[in-house]
Amino acid sequence: EYYREILTEHLHRHFPQTRGRVLHSEVATPLTTKSFLNAPDGEFRGLDENVAKASYHAHFEPETPVRGLYLCGQELTMLGVFSALQAGVLAASAVLEYGTMFDLIFRRSLIGDLRRLLQDGKKEQ
Repeated sequence: EYYREILTEHLHRHFPQTRGRVLHSEVATPLTTKSFLNAPDGEFRGLDENVAKASYHAHFEPETPVRGLYLCGQELTMLGVFSALQAGVLAASAVLEYGTMFDLIFRRSLIGDLRRLLQDGKKEQ
């Protein structure tokens, strides 16, 4: 409760428009996760992080040595919901032969091409 109040006050100090508008808030720790998920070490986001895994993920590539098998999920990039979304885009890009993270950085992407395709379709109507 103490930390929740401190964090809420910090929120209101930096974003005054939120004062009086927060309907519910909670603060969780690894102990909360351990309790709710029955996770002995408080983990909830997949496999443990380590140097070998981090060096493999430096490539951000969903392809595997097995033909037709692609990795897709939060473990591909980092951890969390955004990483899972990012991994989905990377996997779809790989399946459709769009390449790697670098293609996405340089705006050669599945999302960009789909957007342009939709815009071109609207112009034709």
